[in-house]
Amino acid sequence: MIVVSDTSSILNLFAIQRLELLKDLYAEIVIPSSVSSELHRNGIPLTTDRIQVRHPQDRAAVQALRTELDAGESEAIVLAKELSASLLLIDERLGRRIVIQWGLQVTG
Repeated sequence: MIVVSDTSSILNLFAIQRLELLKDLYAEIVIPSSVSSELHRNGIPLTTDRIQVRHPQDRAAVQALRTELDAGESEAIVLAKELSASLLLIDERLGRRIVIQWGLQVTG
């Protein structure tokens, strides 16, 4: 099961000191490069070997989503689609709506 996450899901777990829940719940977690950068800027250490950083390939799709969403959400949605992810962790309401329209499973 591949799970892709945006920034807010990880930030929220870190804020309540429960970041380990990600590795407890999901075997493989993937985040896009913009999410990794944002987490590092916020001082979030990603030390687990279960979180992989990947770059979405469809830059045109990312740019199209950027008209309504931030970089992390846009890249996470495109990456989830490219990887045929089982689940996308995203909190933003508009992002969730787009994910559902694209036929992806979402939680957050």
